[in-house]
Amino acid sequence: MMFGRTCSLCGGKLDGNLRCRECGLDNTQSFEYYSKNGSHEGVSLTHVHEDDGSVHEAGNASVFRRQKASNKPNQPRRKSLQEQTYEQRGEPGQGRGYGQTADPASGKVFRKRTDKDAGSSAAKDWQEWQGVGNRKKPKKKAGCLVWFIILFVIFECIGFAGSLFDDMFDDWDSDYSSYDWDDSDYDYDPYANLYEEIGEGEEYTITLDDGFYIVGENIPAGYYEAECEEDWGCVAVTDPNHEINFTTSAEDFYSYMDDIRLFDGALVEINTGTEATITLTTENAQDVDQLGGIENPNTKEYVLSIGEDEQAVAGIDFEPGVYDVSSDDMEVDLVVETEEGDEYDAELTLGDDLSRVRRNIYLPKGATLESPYGTSKFTLTPSEKVSTTDYMDYYNTYYFY
Repeated sequence: MMFGRTCSLCGGKLDGNLRCRECGLDNTQSFEYYSKNGSHEGVSLTHVHEDDGSVHEAGNASVFRRQKASNKPNQPRRKSLQEQTYEQRGEPGQGRGYGQTADPASGKVFRKRTDKDAGSSAAKDWQEWQGVGNRKKPKKKAGCLVWFIILFVIFECIGFAGSLFDDMFDDWDSDYSSYDWDDSDYDYDPYANLYEEIGEGEEYTITLDDGFYIVGENIPAGYYEAECEEDWGCVAVTDPNHEINFTTSAEDFYSYMDDIRLFDGALVEINTGTEATITLTTENAQDVDQLGGIENPNTKEYVLSIGEDEQAVAGIDFEPGVYDVSSDDMEVDLVVETEEGDEYDAELTLGDDLSRVRRNIYLPKGATLESPYGTSKFTLTPSEKVSTTDYMDYYNTYYFY
């Protein structure tokens, strides 16, 4: 406390930094300018402290004296309405907020800190209450090094997971390839529902190109063995009457090429995909001299050429019937649709290094041959025999039964 000096503005007592304890004025800057007038006349002061402890407003006849109650000797002086208003508003230069400044834009009040009270907890609390401590510091952006480390860890995890899955699949493939197959595990029997047998007959051998053949018309019934001219070739048997339906080849793990049971009415498909043939041999051929079928009523041969996405339609571009299809460069889709909405779709591919002929193709009225990948040139030659002239019945019997 500075003994002997009072505030040049209000006459209040000063602390060691020449700051008024009542109004908060910093008297180090304005002590000489605001030097106190003993009579307080002619000076614009907010209030004046008298020697007896009384206080009155400058230029006002009303006097406010400190009340000292006998039973409350330490009761503090009541604040004037003006002082209370200043403290609530936080306006500079008034109340307890000494040394304050106000920001007109935000309405926040900030305190001027000195070196002496900068580190005190009270000062920090005062700053936080006034809004000084509420200003957020800008966040620091992560450096390139941090991002590099994060990406590196992610890629390492992905690589580890990939190698783990590769090892798992390698182990699975190794286990599968090394599996010891047991013949007893396989119990498929295409003749499981067959209760009819074929009796004794005569020896018979027939060599067949790719195509479709009906037992009893193109081939006599019997128990056959099949042998392909080349390494690959398959035989498919469809017999709705005897519930036989299977495809077999010499390369099958379980091949029935040496046990093909053909009953009258069954449909046999020969497919090598090349110019190779398949030979069927039996020792009990039935009624070799009495094969059925009727002579093909069609005698006209058609040479057709259809461009990409073009069609040749039976009944428009050629007569419906049964034909041997031959070509040196052909890839067409055969589509047959019944009146019930069933659809048969097959691909006919003929040419170099492939089969050049496909025999006994049934083409009922409305059947289409479409070339999806370019121009196809092919010849339709009437087959020798047909099982029926109701060409749609052929599909109903063997494909839509």
